[in-house]
Amino acid sequence: MRLKKMKNKKGQSIVELALLLPVILMLLLGIVEFGRVYGAYMVITNASRQGARVGAVGGDDVAIGDAVKDSANTLDQGALLWIPTRSGEGGVGETITVTVTYDIQLYAPFIGSFTGNPIHMEAATSMRIE
Repeated sequence: MRLKKMKNKKGQSIVELALLLPVILMLLLGIVEFGRVYGAYMVITNASRQGARVGAVGGDDVAIGDAVKDSANTLDQGALLWIPTRSGEGGVGETITVTVTYDIQLYAPFIGSFTGNPIHMEAATSMRIE
């Protein structure tokens, strides 16, 4: 009798898998994409900090750009943009702000329909010129 009941439910696990697998894969890909985006944001934040530090100790725009590129070497250099701006004439005691922007392409197509693809990120750091 027990064996007869088991035969009737033989395809149940396959149906459950077919229903839940897309949801589980979407969650997994969402977690991976979130990690990529957050990691890239941390990289551009650090790059803006490094560029502002170089500018604060007297570096010119080329040195600032080199510091930003060196700090963000794991990202696509073609999509990386940095803009150094100085308050006043850039003398001692004034402020330098380095803004780094980056557009990251998403790999999961369904996430891009919700957030837009690419995702635009921007990080800015201000320091007093020494």
